[in-house]
Amino acid sequence: MAQDRYGYVVNRARNYGYCHASGEAVQQARFMLGLQTPPEELWPLIARNADFGVLAGQAHDLSDLYVVELSSAKRITVDGFFVQLNYLAHAYPDVFGDQSIARAFWDCAADGDQSLIDAFLEARDLSDEDFALLRRLRMEFTTPEHLRADIKALQDLLPRTLFVTHVDARQADGVPIASRSSYIADVKDAARKTGARVYDPTALMLSFGQKDAIADDSTGLAHFSDDFAKALVADWMTVAIAPAVRDVVRHAAPDRAADVFLPYAQNCLAHGDLLEVGDKLDDLIRSRPDVPRLETVRDLLSTARADTAEAYAAETGSALSAVRKKAALALQLGRFDAVADHVAKGGFGSVFALRKIVEIAAKFGTAAAALQILKAAWEAKPNNSDIAHDLAQRLLDERPEMLTDLAPQAKETLLRHIGPLLQLKLCHAAGVACAVDTAVASAEEIVAIAAHLTVVDDIAGAARAVRDWRTAQTDAGPLPADLHPMFDRWSAAVDTVKDREVALSILADILFLVPQHRPARTALRDLRRKLRLEIRAAFDAEDLPMLDSFVAANTALPDPLHELGLYRARLCFAAGDDAAAIRIGDQVATDLPDNISVRVLLMRAAMRSGDLVTAIGAAEQVCALSDDKTARLRIEANRLLDQCRSLPREGASKLTLVRFQSKRVVA
Repeated sequence: MAQDRYGYVVNRARNYGYCHASGEAVQQARFMLGLQTPPEELWPLIARNADFGVLAGQAHDLSDLYVVELSSAKRITVDGFFVQLNYLAHAYPDVFGDQSIARAFWDCAADGDQSLIDAFLEARDLSDEDFALLRRLRMEFTTPEHLRADIKALQDLLPRTLFVTHVDARQADGVPIASRSSYIADVKDAARKTGARVYDPTALMLSFGQKDAIADDSTGLAHFSDDFAKALVADWMTVAIAPAVRDVVRHAAPDRAADVFLPYAQNCLAHGDLLEVGDKLDDLIRSRPDVPRLETVRDLLSTARADTAEAYAAETGSALSAVRKKAALALQLGRFDAVADHVAKGGFGSVFALRKIVEIAAKFGTAAAALQILKAAWEAKPNNSDIAHDLAQRLLDERPEMLTDLAPQAKETLLRHIGPLLQLKLCHAAGVACAVDTAVASAEEIVAIAAHLTVVDDIAGAARAVRDWRTAQTDAGPLPADLHPMFDRWSAAVDTVKDREVALSILADILFLVPQHRPARTALRDLRRKLRLEIRAAFDAEDLPMLDSFVAANTALPDPLHELGLYRARLCFAAGDDAAAIRIGDQVATDLPDNISVRVLLMRAAMRSGDLVTAIGAAEQVCALSDDKTARLRIEANRLLDQCRSLPREGASKLTLVRFQSKRVVA
């Protein structure tokens, strides 16, 4: 695929075809290098259409790059040699053609119990030869240890490798195939641990669009459409093939370098990749002046530039097709300002095509040029969420302050069309306030949002975001596991939060999410104890302003300290502010319906201020709540009630209780 497009040659010497599992790849590499030849009886099960006799007579010269796709976790062997499942199914349809029968056989083969395998096969109508072969079949699943060992073996056998994972395609319900996702993750992890280069085509597939990327007849979501295969090779060109060409040209003997670079350059120029050729030619002229035929490439490039410029000037149409053609020609010439102008008029096709334009502008132009083109595309289609996301991401990476340059309506539109995590990061980086709607976030996004807010020291915002997200869920399952270590860290960090109200809100949110979270409960208990001591100290010091300053923090407690209100009311009474004492005392009385002390305070403050109704009500409650220990308070309340009843209502305002001026006397 695309050999003519990019000027490379596929080395098929001693290459018998596709393989899927990592063990199969090692076996194929060893065969190509003449280190191992599978038994002839297994050839139809390894590569059905290959003639191993012919292949074995060939010599395999080492290639400049090997692409190794690892797409299956199944390791199927006969006497230690890997065979392929699809060829087994073709060769033995009576055993592997029916899924239920095949599954029963593989259960036996996985156990390795020879008697079970033989009993199973004896029930099938098989020749002696087929029976003898099939009874030696074994199957196991690739482990991370297998992957690391096989990748390391391939790196040792082959000079330059690119490992490619399966594509993590989504099923009809939008969910990936779990076993495939797990294997992809294992391959990437093994490659990382062995220092190998790995390529996951999933991101490209999602950008391209799965509907267009996966072949219509690919019921297993495993085969690519021709258009996507071309896009895939183009991506490989960027990440692996072009770097391999560059390495060969930089380090090979002069003639060998020229033999590789000249056809590569010719093919690139034929397909409009003028910038790619120009970039590599400039590098070669500087670093390898000994490479012959560079002048030939320079002349070819000069001619291509002139022809492209002429075509650009000649294209004067205003139709969308003409605008897109001019955008493509301007891009080949590196005229990025002109590209932006054409893109603003719709001079791009799909979002995938736009991303390639932006990628080229960033690679061969400047970050500012890429951003200019992307901004022009977004202004042409402001409601396209994919373009909005790309613009926001590039703003975040390169120029977040440009967000503030957008008109308010434009900024609102951009933020509305991007995900909550990106919105949050961009606004933080730009110094713009924003209210992120975490209700629409996925579980993965809320973890990332919480992690980001934690990193920027907004633990309160993180806790509130998770709480809001959880509250909005209609079908709440278990919390994402990655949140729990954050809850632990937040609980430990509240001691460093200067604003006690904020610290308490963090703990309250954690306990809303996990009511029995021990670190949060411990931290809350400690804060509560400390607050109680400070409240008592302020009361003893008769410091009413200090007590007032504790109100917000106390309100943030899941179970507020009611003595704060009582203490404040007492100090107000002692200061002669009966109205404040009554206002605060009323709230305390509501919270503590069985507390006699606050009723006594209300009774005395109301009588002193002439509020007969409140005084009588409080006195009656004192009588109702009193017992033998508080008999003197009942006597006082009854005396007050008698006095109030014996006086005209307007005369009650003249009563005073001088004897109870001191807060110390209040029960």
